[in-house]
Amino acid sequence: MTCNAGFIATFKDNRNIWDTCKLPEVKCVCAELPGLVSNDIGRFSALAANGTEGLLASMYDGKYGDLVVYRYDATGTRVGVDYVDGVPQGQVRYGPSGARGGVVEPGPDVGRYTYIATSGARAYVSYYDVTNGDLKVAVRDGTSWASHTIDGANGDVGLYSSIAIDSDGLPGIAYFMRSAGANFNASDCPAPTPTGALKDLTALKFARAKIANPRSDADWTIRVVACLSKPPPPCDGCTNTCADTGSGPACLTTATGCMPACDMNTEVCVSSNGPKCGKKYNPSQLIDIPLGTGVFASLAFNGKNAVIAYMQRSGPTVNGRVVPDGDLYAVQVDAQNVRGMPVLIDGV
Repeated sequence: MTCNAGFIATFKDNRNIWDTCKLPEVKCVCAELPGLVSNDIGRFSALAANGTEGLLASMYDGKYGDLVVYRYDATGTRVGVDYVDGVPQGQVRYGPSGARGGVVEPGPDVGRYTYIATSGARAYVSYYDVTNGDLKVAVRDGTSWASHTIDGANGDVGLYSSIAIDSDGLPGIAYFMRSAGANFNASDCPAPTPTGALKDLTALKFARAKIANPRSDADWTIRVVACLSKPPPPCDGCTNTCADTGSGPACLTTATGCMPACDMNTEVCVSSNGPKCGKKYNPSQLIDIPLGTGVFASLAFNGKNAVIAYMQRSGPTVNGRVVPDGDLYAVQVDAQNVRGMPVLIDGV
């Protein structure tokens, strides 16, 4: 007999083999292999109630880089696990009832910053595609999921997304743009138009669906709600050595003759009024929570009017480093996608 992928042929009753061999009674069955297990599940989770089923929990599988949704009934019993996005077409090597349907090959890194909302029997999950720097949405209409990209051609977008449903049952998503792409039009920002390099331009963006069951980016209208140019990070564009000799990270020339000798694991000898040992810096290590406007967006609807709360994180530069200062703002985008003036809710 031949078994499907993820199963193995075995004897139905092993007593026919190991105790006594009764050839006429020997039967074979397909037994499922052990399932694939992820030990890093639950990051960026969000929860929503579905009146027809119970609860849906969206999350990120940090081991495999997938978007996952757990389904629970009204008693809190888990009734299903859906690997919605990130699993490539590949050979099933483990039991298909386990994680990723038994596919172990890596796929795109998707599923961070999830947010979930429901409307009737339909469910929506917004999330960030790390591989492509895009905002994506997954829609469950009935029992199957379908995903598509909403935004991303003109920047690194989709972080800190928040999804909600308006009074007509249409989803909207607020999200953060970490940096603009070469084709981003800065004139789409509210006045005054920000200046500076596009790669340092951040924004709060809002996408509104035109239909209740969107299937492509053409089913969405996108609005830039707020913009802010962040200061370039230390050592931006540095082609020498990024190091800190005591006054903040700077782009310095590698030197020799440092006395005492530098710690080869944490320091590097650089020229700064003579040879000095400086702490090694990778510019990417200097970034924790991004600077900019639109961080940690949270969306709610008042009828057709979208109300978005968000963090604007900026601050002065001291000794080559930005001293972050975060303020809470709120802004309204009405049913015609006209944005109001941002209002400072809390901050100094």
